[in-house]
Amino acid sequence: MSTAVEVLRNPVARHHLGGMAVNALGGSVFDIAIAVLVLQQTGSVMAMGSIVIMESIPTIFPGILIGAVVDRNAPRRMIGVGYGGQAIIVGLTAVALLLTGTTSLIVIAALVFIRMSFDMFARAGTFAAVPSMYGELSPSFNSLFRLTWTSISIVGPVAGGILAATISPVWLIAADALSFAVMWAVMMRLPLPRQPLGGDENVPLLAAIAGSAKAFRQLRGSNRFLWAVILDEIALAPALPVALFAISAVYHKGSAEIGLANAALGVGLVLGSAAITVFVSRDTRKLMLGSAAVSSIGLIAMLIPDWRTTSLGLLAIYAGGIASAVASSNLLQKVMPESELGKVLTTMMAIETIFGAMSIFLISALVSHVSLTAGYFAMIAAAIASIVALTWLGSERWMEKAIDPLARNTIQSGN
Repeated sequence: MSTAVEVLRNPVARHHLGGMAVNALGGSVFDIAIAVLVLQQTGSVMAMGSIVIMESIPTIFPGILIGAVVDRNAPRRMIGVGYGGQAIIVGLTAVALLLTGTTSLIVIAALVFIRMSFDMFARAGTFAAVPSMYGELSPSFNSLFRLTWTSISIVGPVAGGILAATISPVWLIAADALSFAVMWAVMMRLPLPRQPLGGDENVPLLAAIAGSAKAFRQLRGSNRFLWAVILDEIALAPALPVALFAISAVYHKGSAEIGLANAALGVGLVLGSAAITVFVSRDTRKLMLGSAAVSSIGLIAMLIPDWRTTSLGLLAIYAGGIASAVASSNLLQKVMPESELGKVLTTMMAIETIFGAMSIFLISALVSHVSLTAGYFAMIAAAIASIVALTWLGSERWMEKAIDPLARNTIQSGN
């Protein structure tokens, strides 16, 4: 916990976290505003679902290419593009809505897609810049960053829902544009790296991505680590939709119980983020093992046919999931060169998004055509397999092996 205190004593970190808190609040309000706007204009839940899909697509494409672009440019420039671009696109959306009063679903979907694509620049640039900005305090900064983000993300939807009931969603979208402008101004004042951290502009983007993946595979236990992350995503991604289905359709409970289940999820995110902040200096493998065990206990609790145990299960699942995510991110920042961090982040995000979506589809089909219990057991099996993969890594200094000069040259050449 002392390292977290050191981070908070750092004025750069305080400004960074403060700006991010404003941005997180604005982003949460934006999600509510867009949902309300689409529902007002179309009256279709499916239309709202299409917007959610458009928000996730940039994680796969163009996100994976954006990581390579970020690595060959200065983080300051890429972060500026990310937050500045979002401020402009969201601001133009608000202006267009104020002038016309309406717009088509296709236009809204396109604007959401563009906004999230800009967000990938901001995320990858920040991920690449953190180690050079905070050094040994990077893991503690990351955990505080996630704790602040999750805390604000719980308050944001509540605030957005209240505001959406009293004012036009267009003004909420305008407020989000302002939050991105604030974040841009804050980030431009921070000592972000002004030079590229690496990457050869002459290497094609796909070759650079392939070279980074090859360097990652040269790390001891990297394949088992990757499978542990994938299996964890497969186990946890369907938890919320399956739990809400169980509470509503199987246990025949109403909106109050569903609301409490969502509240339990939020509490789990905060508790998991707080826990990883306290224990961030511990061995990463043990942190990930402990987090996976907590999530597995949550999945097992959901086998008990009661909405209360299902809600408590969600709390444990999301607490373990967020702690594991922070631990694995810290590890990747530690073992990979700064010149590869943008590609590493966006590639991992793409992998998790793909396997998470597949898992939601398959588990939902299993629940629909077999039984709720069968879906739970499939998720538990994936969680246990993730624990086995982490245990199989053993007590050696897994993923700690430095990348040798040959590997670094391989990264740059893409061979």
